Amino acid sequence: MQKNIFSCMPCQRSFIRNLARKYISTAGIPFGQKVRDTPENVTLEGLVERVQMMENLLKEYYIDTKFLESLKKEKLKYEQKSSTENDKETA
Repeated sequence: MQKNIFSCMPCQRSFIRNLARKYISTAGIPFGQKVRDTPENVTLEGLVERVQMMENLLKEYYIDTKFLESLKKEKLKYEQKSSTENDKETA
């Protein structure tokens, strides 16, 4: 369905241009190019940038991240509680 919607959009060119500005890295186009086709001069930071762009794309257009954000909060609470308990044990 996604392919059909994007091909019918009257503003398809500007939409694609905006996506290109946001989601093309020096390490290639996420989901559009294979990782093995990455240019030779790309550093590890470039690959990290590519992964971050994929996460941003998925978060912005496809995945509801509210559950993951609440999971992150619970993890932080657990880590703080564990840290406090460890501090009490060592004191």
